[in-house]
Amino acid sequence: MQGKTVGVVSCQSSPEPVFLKWKDMEMSSEGDFFVRSGPGTVKLASDSFREYIRTRFVGWSPPADA
Repeated sequence: MQGKTVGVVSCQSSPEPVFLKWKDMEMSSEGDFFVRSGPGTVKLASDSFREYIRTRFVGWSPPADA
């Protein structure tokens, strides 16, 4: 690796959608939703993440207080 530091992160898929909420920043009430796309990460717009969640997390529904 030519003397460079390399890091590897390994994680499992979540059984439910996970939203990122930025502290002290305006955003949608749900927060931001990101997905992996190839070697990158993409923030999905609300219409896109709703469709992604509907197809990826079949049978999941948000908590009653969400």
